[in-house]
Amino acid sequence: MTKAKKLFTMYGKHSDIVIYEYKEKTYEVEYSKDWKYGNGGNPAAQHREAQARIDKEIEEENKPRKEVKYEDTAEYGFELFWEYCNS
Repeated sequence: MTKAKKLFTMYGKHSDIVIYEYKEKTYEVEYSKDWKYGNGGNPAAQHREAQARIDKEIEEENKPRKEVKYEDTAEYGFELFWEYCNS
């Protein structure tokens, strides 16, 4: 399993945002410092969700593309329309 690499931290008044790199893509996790504003979400859950989203994006990129037929294009539809108008 690939681990995320911490790139940098942005410090704020109520929370810190840490930027991570996972499989050459970046995501951020918020760590809340103030109890009034909740915990900013569960950081462990934020990691899991972001990494799952990145894995899904990579899977979609690697899927083979559907072959497009000329009959399925807009150009073919316009061609049929002009033939109809000109006849």
